Amino acid sequence: MRRFTLLIALLLAALTSLAIAQDTDVGVGPEDRGPLVAVATTAFRIAESTEGSEARTRAFGEAAALYEQALASGPPNGALEFNAANAWYLAGNDGLAILHYRRGLLVRPGDARIEANLETARARRRDQLDGDAGRAVIETIAFWHRGLSIRAKTTLSLAAWAAGLLALAAALLVRSTAATRGLVRGGVVAVVIALAVGISAVVEASERARRDGAVVLADEVVLRTGDGETYPARYENPLHAGAEVRIVEERAGWTELLLPDGKQGWVPGDTVERL
Repeated sequence: MRRFTLLIALLLAALTSLAIAQDTDVGVGPEDRGPLVAVATTAFRIAESTEGSEARTRAFGEAAALYEQALASGPPNGALEFNAANAWYLAGNDGLAILHYRRGLLVRPGDARIEANLETARARRRDQLDGDAGRAVIETIAFWHRGLSIRAKTTLSLAAWAAGLLALAAALLVRSTAATRGLVRGGVVAVVIALAVGISAVVEASERARRDGAVVLADEVVLRTGDGETYPARYENPLHAGAEVRIVEERAGWTELLLPDGKQGWVPGDTVERL
């Protein structure tokens, strides 16, 4: 019976590995963007060897703009998002750096390099909102929620569900009490995994459909009580580039934002960009 339980565990482990293996870039590789990527990469290398802080910053900005052109020429690509984010970070633009790191993780969930550089960019931005710490704790506990793509989670959920039903069905056929108990336990664990991962996939799909995640790009912007310059500031301190927010509503060139700490306010629509 222990062997059968172990077999179920190994099956789930194998299916998990398969799901993770599927979690690759769905866009074409950087090399398929042809001349645009080559020019952007050359500009990045030139920027690395440029002397003088102002000239170096300007050179990285030029490289970042070229990576933007490459991104606009084809489907989403995690590697190019990562390169663009690095260039913007070295150019001193925290808003665009965080935006592209976040977009990179949409294509490559759980990518260690993107996550590490995103945290570096977050540490440098001016606004450290109260809700950021809570989000970090949640993401650490439920690491698998962001660490797998929707496709991978769907595969794993269906596989775990099938394994759980198989174990529970087998429990009805065996005569040994110990064997039945082991199969039921294994089946219940598999079903719980299936439900948890399945719910995660549904939640993420809903978030993607809403596309309400956004990043502040303006150097500084005041949160107002309404959709116009005539409305007073809602809070004493303005928002700065790199703040990660959610879009609540858009109206006549203005956007209402929800901050991680629960605060809300209106800003001009061109001061933020959706993921």
